[in-house]
Amino acid sequence: MDLLTTFMPPDLSPAFALTLVFVSFLTSGMTAAVGLGGVALLAVMAFAISMAVLIPVHGVIQLGSNAGRMIVQARHIDRSILLYIAIGSLVGAWVGGHVVMRLPDAPLKIALTLFVL
Repeated sequence: MDLLTTFMPPDLSPAFALTLVFVSFLTSGMTAAVGLGGVALLAVMAFAISMAVLIPVHGVIQLGSNAGRMIVQARHIDRSILLYIAIGSLVGAWVGGHVVMRLPDAPLKIALTLFVL
């Protein structure tokens, strides 16, 4: 349990952190099956994590999940568009990071709620 608390934000309980790990596992399976797991995980994480941290943490989780699927499906990747996707991803991450860090938490939670619905 000490290793777990080393990597957790101080205001997140170990029990909820383990719940998030379990939910991440379940929603990864949902994503593979029907494509909606990322949104479900985002909704669960919003209960305990501030918006300034929620979006980057969710992004890292999705990066790991999608990297796993990319490895499994590597032979089906259209490599001719990879550069365009990489450039767009970097620009989007930079702009999104700056926007999320500057907006108050309440309007972001409302926007997230509307997105999930």
